[in-house]
Amino acid sequence: MRSQGVSSLFISANRHLLDYARHGPVLTDPSGLLGSGPLAGVLAGLLHAPADWLFVVPVDVPGLPGDLLQRLAARASPQHPAHARTPAGPHPLCLLVHASQAPALEAFLRTGQRRVQAWLGHVQARAVDFQPESEWRNLNAPADWR
Repeated sequence: MRSQGVSSLFISANRHLLDYARHGPVLTDPSGLLGSGPLAGVLAGLLHAPADWLFVVPVDVPGLPGDLLQRLAARASPQHPAHARTPAGPHPLCLLVHASQAPALEAFLRTGQRRVQAWLGHVQARAVDFQPESEWRNLNAPADWR
């Protein structure tokens, strides 16, 4: 992430906090939203980030393109986050979002909604197309790592 221009890194987690803390600062879900899914982690990042923009990437997609941030930044605006999309479908948590979206995201979560793609549709996020699909492998289980 540093090679893409990121100066501050945070890890969003709600368990194994000491394990993750060895790798960097850990953010937990905001009060009243514990266990509300990845969007609660995005909200935590928006509330703690020292910059106006938050660049989000999931830990289970390690082979991200080196120009991901640059290309998302070219399409994002404060009112419209940008996320990655490949021929196989969206990668909604490869995301660039402005801090001004925090109140709307919190309101969305407090209604009980959790789906990342639903929120992206709600804020009219802009998709950025990427190729090839091979860079975007999700590694969710030990078998995937092998």
